[in-house]
Amino acid sequence: MAEEKNPFGDHPFRDWVGRPIAVVYWWGHHLAIISDEIIDGLPALLNKHQNGGMAEESWSEVVGGREWFFVPPPSVRPRKEILDEARKMIGEQWSWFNNCEDAMLKAYGVTVGSHQRERAQNLFGAMGVLGLGGAAWMLDWWIRPN
Repeated sequence: MAEEKNPFGDHPFRDWVGRPIAVVYWWGHHLAIISDEIIDGLPALLNKHQNGGMAEESWSEVVGGREWFFVPPPSVRPRKEILDEARKMIGEQWSWFNNCEDAMLKAYGVTVGSHQRERAQNLFGAMGVLGLGGAAWMLDWWIRPN
């Protein structure tokens, strides 16, 4: 049986195309999908962000000088289908409930659900409990007779 030919042929980044990456920020990771388009000698990235929603942008705009790494693909969907699905989302706005991770998962055909959002909600919930506990202690201290 002959090996399947790489669908991206002579593309200089053929082994990268359609793979997800994480860009490291102080607050966590921003997820993007490597495109088959090349801008300024590097692959473009399909990503969803707060300032412009879903877009296909240059590597330098998304990654710049930050650290980045490949993320394990969440499914075995064919890479051309991943790119097609990601491009269908171009123009969709970012929101807390439709972020970069949701867009990446949707492009891969996986049920949408952001692990980043779940972690943040758990953190904010814990902060709220601690805040309420501190407020109750202060109120108890303030109204307690001396």
